[in-house]
Amino acid sequence: MPTEPSTESVYSDLRVLDLAGEMGIYCGKILADLGAEVIKVEPPGGDSCRRIGPFVGDEPHPEKSLYWFQFNTSKKSITLDITTADGKDLFRKLAATADVIIETFAPGYLDGLGLGYEALGRENPGLIMTSITPFGQTGPYRDYKASDLVGIAMGGQLYLAGTPGEPPVQAGGSQGYNQASLHAVVGTLIALHCRDIGGEGQQIDVSMQDAVTPSMETAAPFWVMNKHIRKRTGHEHRAAGYGLYPCRDGFVSLMSGARAWEPLIAWMNEEGYGLDLAGEEWLSRAFRGEHVDEGDAHIIPWCLDHTMRELIEGLQARHTIAMPINTPKDLVESPQLNARNFFVEVDHPELGAKYRYPGSPYRFSHIEWRIAHRAPLIGEHNLEIFGQLGLSRQEIIALKGAGVI
Repeated sequence: MPTEPSTESVYSDLRVLDLAGEMGIYCGKILADLGAEVIKVEPPGGDSCRRIGPFVGDEPHPEKSLYWFQFNTSKKSITLDITTADGKDLFRKLAATADVIIETFAPGYLDGLGLGYEALGRENPGLIMTSITPFGQTGPYRDYKASDLVGIAMGGQLYLAGTPGEPPVQAGGSQGYNQASLHAVVGTLIALHCRDIGGEGQQIDVSMQDAVTPSMETAAPFWVMNKHIRKRTGHEHRAAGYGLYPCRDGFVSLMSGARAWEPLIAWMNEEGYGLDLAGEEWLSRAFRGEHVDEGDAHIIPWCLDHTMRELIEGLQARHTIAMPINTPKDLVESPQLNARNFFVEVDHPELGAKYRYPGSPYRFSHIEWRIAHRAPLIGEHNLEIFGQLGLSRQEIIALKGAGVI
């Protein structure tokens, strides 16, 4: 019989200090939702990421940022100015209790404060510091600053995105930041495993450019081996019946290979479309590749006469590959995602509401995954965390008044 999932995460004994900005914010979220105690260390007044929109009710407010909500679930929050003498002292004490520190400062910044890996590692040999930067801790670009757009440009991904003959197009979301965070999670878990089998802590050097470059897949090897640079393809059809097509309420992607062409055309013919596409020559992929415009002149009007759901269900029933181009609304209403309970309801008591969040893309047979609670308010856990270091309520209030926390 299957074993019930444990109510305690395998990572519930881990303490993570999260100093990361946008480039590493997703790393901490993943660890927090896996059960680690992730403490977001914010400057007094709150992290700058709290000011990234959109906002609940379109009201700009550091406690209503949807960006902050998405990337900080299950985390705790403390405020601390690590550039002050008292702030440095408190952070050293916190680091002595931590398993992992995630940071996205420029190379050498924490060393200059006396809070780099070497200094903190001497006091806590098991400490893992995951350092995420645009180009890594070494190399001629180590001190260069970069946004997400710069990251995907320098990593090569941007060059391949967009329509032929047009400038490159940036994909939605922070793809460079997210890929850096995902690789940082993998590196962190590997380092924890190495530590657990008898090793010590270590610093992990994550470069956003390094993380993005593998997303080009075969593009780089194709240049190395064939001296050929892949081009942007956009939604260009490689052959008639193969590519992105508009329909009545959106877009669908069709993949009518050799065996799928006949059922596609048979359905079209039933409805009075594509009668000129039933010839035997159209069974050839090469022929359809040479006659894309001629084929699309029949396929596009037919698609526009149907809804996305009609096309997907009808074509799949005829063993023809067809996929919807889902909008956010389509995703939230997806029968597949909802059957898997992908979306998770999270309570926001201070807003008097509950919101549905994207959940986990993986399922464990013996480990629980959950969003423990909504993203923290500014300094919500100051009393709890600093109290564990022996500070009294009065001392914490005094430090807050002095601008240290």
